[in-house]
Amino acid sequence: MRKPQWNCLLSAAICIFCVIQAATGAAQVFSDTENPCSPIFSFPSIEGETKVTIIWSNLLKGRTDILTNPTRSFDFMQDWNMPRGAVFVDTMLRLQVGPFSGRMHYNMRSYAGTAVFPDLGTTGDARFDYSGLRFGWDFDPLRWGRSRIGLNMDFDAYSPSLAVGGTVGGGFQVTGPSAMTLGFHAVFTPDYDTYGLSATAEARARWPVTGTEVIDWEIAGGLKAPETTLGTIALRTGYRRTSIEFKNGILFNMVPVRSEVEVVLGGWFGELVYYY
Repeated sequence: MRKPQWNCLLSAAICIFCVIQAATGAAQVFSDTENPCSPIFSFPSIEGETKVTIIWSNLLKGRTDILTNPTRSFDFMQDWNMPRGAVFVDTMLRLQVGPFSGRMHYNMRSYAGTAVFPDLGTTGDARFDYSGLRFGWDFDPLRWGRSRIGLNMDFDAYSPSLAVGGTVGGGFQVTGPSAMTLGFHAVFTPDYDTYGLSATAEARARWPVTGTEVIDWEIAGGLKAPETTLGTIALRTGYRRTSIEFKNGILFNMVPVRSEVEVVLGGWFGELVYYY
């Protein structure tokens, strides 16, 4: 298990600070240029976004270390015969008022397997689950049209867990705390179009602050249909990678020990996005 990436967090904090400074200045320039005689009172724009994503999520790495003496390690794929990939459906709803927006995600990641351990003279089954609601908040100091650049904060309202049944170690379950992360994002949707279609792209990344150590990033791009009074839709494809690390105490063969879990997921996805 790697130690907390403090150097990574420091670099991210520096990048975020630079984004705030640059974006705030640029936003002021755009504001003065577009509306030099703005009224004293104005109502912020209200926008929304709904997204359905189909992702083929590969189990790139899965491992748990039982800190006995000596340490006992289990590999999700080699020992538990968990599938290396599976299809999942993710959903997201976002509402934006001015530079602030709130998001609600539902993500599902679940892998299960069964194996025989000749050296232990036993069998066992295991399931890794990382599914539930995630709430997020965006702050976009730089906005123009449907494009925006800003910072984000996310809170996982669920916990990662590894449940092991059968007679391996008497059965045990490792559950991590809910994760809170900070990151930044950029969404680009140029105003120009060809035959009514315009390009759209998005990049998003987040790093751990408290709880389970989650590092998550994704990039996506595609085409957006013409704007109408009812909104517009876009078809996009992209790649997402998520690393998850957590630890907790368990009973292994009726002995209290610590267990550490490290999982890395990654895969390509396609999604339908509705903007309104």
